[in-house]
Amino acid sequence: MIKRPPSVWITQFLVGMAGALMVVGTYRWTRLILAGVDQGMAINPFWLYLEGACRVVLLVLFAATFWSIARARPAGRWLGVGSLTAIFAVVVWANYLRTAGTPAFVYDNSAQEGGAFILKALLAAAFLTLICRFGFSRASRAYFAGADTRKERPELK
Repeated sequence: MIKRPPSVWITQFLVGMAGALMVVGTYRWTRLILAGVDQGMAINPFWLYLEGACRVVLLVLFAATFWSIARARPAGRWLGVGSLTAIFAVVVWANYLRTAGTPAFVYDNSAQEGGAFILKALLAAAFLTLICRFGFSRASRAYFAGADTRKERPELK
């Protein structure tokens, strides 16, 4: 069996953590909705079912991805790319698109704003690099193909 490349380990960890956070978030969301319905809050069922379906789809995506990466299935590579893209989209959405009612995070001075901008740019670059390394690197392709790349490398003397 071929060794797992670092990009595979990092992706599996991120997908597992995102899945665990989704389970906790979905549990809390369900409890809040049920408490609101008990108190007579008017909830549009269409949006309720749509959000619930999106949560279930993401949970299934993360679980299938984690399992496929663990078993080195060829589809795991593309599920991983899709999951990393979904995680990256949520991170971008959380950083730049605030919903109504959420307070804006205000920095004290321009140095803090500049530092935040640099860190957000580095985070985006790191995510995009991980997505590219996980999906398209030689080691990742070999891992998901099941080939042993150590035999292809010439011996150094």
